[in-house]
Amino acid sequence: MIGNHVSGGVTGAAVGLSPRMRQTLERLIAGDSEKQIAGRLKVSPNTVHVYVKQLYKRFGANSRGELLSRFIRGGV
Repeated sequence: MIGNHVSGGVTGAAVGLSPRMRQTLERLIAGDSEKQIAGRLKVSPNTVHVYVKQLYKRFGANSRGELLSRFIRGGV
């Protein structure tokens, strides 16, 4: 699981993120789908999708894989 490879979590990279966006990012790193994240956070899947798109923009990523690889390599 990707989340096991990320040391220190998203704390430093998540500065300035809302609590919900931070939670979304943490769940993405843990390997959850958008639907699973929506269930955990008790929000609509569309809301999670909007958060994910905002995270892509914030970190200059074009895909989930690119976003997560930046965390694994420590590039954010």
